[in-house]
Amino acid sequence: MDGAKPVSTPMSKDVVLPTAGSVEVLDVTQFRKLVGLLQYLSITCPDIAYAVNRLSQFMHAPGAVHWQAAKHLLRYLKGTCHYGLVLRRSTGLQLTAFVDSVGVPRPLTLFCDNIGATYVCRNPVFHSKMKHLALDYFFVREKVADGSLYVCHTPSKSQIADALTKPLGRAMFLPFRSKLGVSNGSTILQWRIKD
Repeated sequence: MDGAKPVSTPMSKDVVLPTAGSVEVLDVTQFRKLVGLLQYLSITCPDIAYAVNRLSQFMHAPGAVHWQAAKHLLRYLKGTCHYGLVLRRSTGLQLTAFVDSVGVPRPLTLFCDNIGATYVCRNPVFHSKMKHLALDYFFVREKVADGSLYVCHTPSKSQIADALTKPLGRAMFLPFRSKLGVSNGSTILQWRIKD
């Protein structure tokens, strides 16, 4: 991997990892060792958590596509070897509590990135078209109707958790990585790792 070119994301958003049985199984031992090391590394590098989790689902029967995805992750790590969780000393502990002074309980707010789901929760007219939904939808709809729950749309650009749950393109991934607290720590290291 010495001559490998670094990439900007841990996993390509276009990659499709086939299930076991549909691929020719390669060296299981080496793949397991690599994924095990990556799992350990993901403790201090949450930006690789999704890719490592996804790769670990194929530890029993990895194929060439899985190896390619693992190599892609290694290429990402090569370009971000100075990155990691940067923990800074806080200026002080501040505990904040919000209390309703009038005594009237405010509705709990549920944030959702699916604008269609927010409309369905608010509008009972859609009920006849949504009979196939699970019971949890009806529970949410009931709570919205009685005023104890408010469903609010949150745009995808504000969903930091997406970096932990799906492969993202560079434009979405880089700001989320920063918001997760992962940044270039080479400026604060006592010594710099030689490339």
